Amino acid sequence: RSREVKQSWITTVFTTFYSLIESFILCFIRVQPDIIICNGPGTCIPILICGLLLRVLFVKSKIKLIFLESFCRVDDLSMSGKIAYKFVNISIV
Repeated sequence: RSREVKQSWITTVFTTFYSLIESFILCFIRVQPDIIICNGPGTCIPILICGLLLRVLFVKSKIKLIFLESFCRVDDLSMSGKIAYKFVNISIV
């Protein structure tokens, strides 16, 4: 998880970095998925970044990245949605 509820922004850097390392292990060593479907909270950003790296490094050049925004977000995108929108194949609100 990138950030716990009410966690300070300073310590968020360290937990996000840890989540990114765990995501690398999952995406590059264990699974190497063909499609990644994520929703809502910031927990999905490290996984999506790993999927993007799989695509950019040509490990899995045809990997599909899909982001599903939370149902309660009707007026605007969440912070995760704004980040993911820039590099996912499909963004569904």
